[in-house]
Amino acid sequence: MPLDFRRHTQVCGSAFIIVALATTFAPWPAVAAPSPEAVKAEASSPAAPDAASRPAAPVAAVESTTPANCHAIRAHDQGWLISTRGLGCHDGSSAPALRFWQSNGSGGWTDSNLAAFLAADDPAMPTDFYVHGNFEDLDETSQRGLTLYERLVAQAPDSRPFRFVIWSWPTDRGKHPLQLTREHAHRADVEAYYLGWLIEHVDRRVPVGLIGYSLGSRVVTGALHLLGGGQLIGLSLVLDAKAVHPSVRAVLVAAAEDCDWLSPGRPNGEAVGLVEKMLLLNNGCDSVLKRYPHLERCSRAEALGYVGVCGPVDMQKIVQIDVCCAVGTVHEWSRYFYNDSLIADMLPCLFLDAAH
Repeated sequence: MPLDFRRHTQVCGSAFIIVALATTFAPWPAVAAPSPEAVKAEASSPAAPDAASRPAAPVAAVESTTPANCHAIRAHDQGWLISTRGLGCHDGSSAPALRFWQSNGSGGWTDSNLAAFLAADDPAMPTDFYVHGNFEDLDETSQRGLTLYERLVAQAPDSRPFRFVIWSWPTDRGKHPLQLTREHAHRADVEAYYLGWLIEHVDRRVPVGLIGYSLGSRVVTGALHLLGGGQLIGLSLVLDAKAVHPSVRAVLVAAAEDCDWLSPGRPNGEAVGLVEKMLLLNNGCDSVLKRYPHLERCSRAEALGYVGVCGPVDMQKIVQIDVCCAVGTVHEWSRYFYNDSLIADMLPCLFLDAAH
């Protein structure tokens, strides 16, 4: 059976086992975001972030060392690593204290900041974000992200420059994997706000592609939901209704969220309305997400990455591909991102196909 067969199917992919926490965040008010000028001024300031930007509870310090990078970036591309590790919850009142590194092109990272990232916006160069899944530390995220960049470059046209952004968020391994996974699932909603906030400050003429793997898919759809005018954990983005609508596309790989979350009125119900295209790489053979309903005790919902989209959704924008024959029963990052056929399927949703 060919690996790139296309059909709208109810058979789908997988991710790490996740369960939503019983407790929820207290609601936070929607607050107007700072102007781009204020953001750039704050990002370039050497002063420490104000109290509103700091975690509400003690957390690990933001990395003080440069993450590993053993990969080169093409001269006409940009490589960025953005980290929220060490950040806690945010109240929406100030620019989040994101940590930025830019690839020096020869296998190393250079410390940078938000102002430099926004100054590098180029409408002729799409920006593609990769959001990783569960149980990854900073170095692993960096190396996997750069490996994905190389896999994309291997098939994308040489003449097509792009900015590749690795989004690193706190999903490290620990002694209690189930409890940690529950916490990471909850954290994904907070992470969605950080990602949505940053994308909202990118020049709207820049095409934006998003890849979410496993639990990272929940971050991606949550960010799209916020950018589409939705609210998440009491937070929303104040959007300029008169501004040019950005071109946004997304790829969800083994999506670890409820199968009906893309439906109107559901947690990420505004996501589909925002995107031009959305590709779901699903795997109904996954032996882990097969047990997802037993872990989500409240709703007993199936995972989006296992049974596909359920509920009323505009399927004209969505393509689902069952990758069971290509991936098998295991849940492994390499089974997706080392598959040339699946990488080829991703390219159009990242503005990297020959048509662009």
